[in-house]
Amino acid sequence: MVTLLGYLATLTTMVSFLISDMFRLRVCNTFGCILWITYGIIKLDTPIILVNCLIMLIHLWWFVKHITKKNNISQ
Repeated sequence: MVTLLGYLATLTTMVSFLISDMFRLRVCNTFGCILWITYGIIKLDTPIILVNCLIMLIHLWWFVKHITKKNNISQ
């Protein structure tokens, strides 16, 4: 079951890079990060947890920046 989670995380991450819309790519990749973090916690693999938490923080920072910029333009 854990191996299946790892394959699902891999597939989600790979599919995210096929998406051309940056917002949707980041949403899909964020979901992939969540799967990887879950996998890392189950396997007790700190490097997998750490890198995916950092990637997720980068995505969240981009979302905040993107939404803030969008709100500033509309005002």
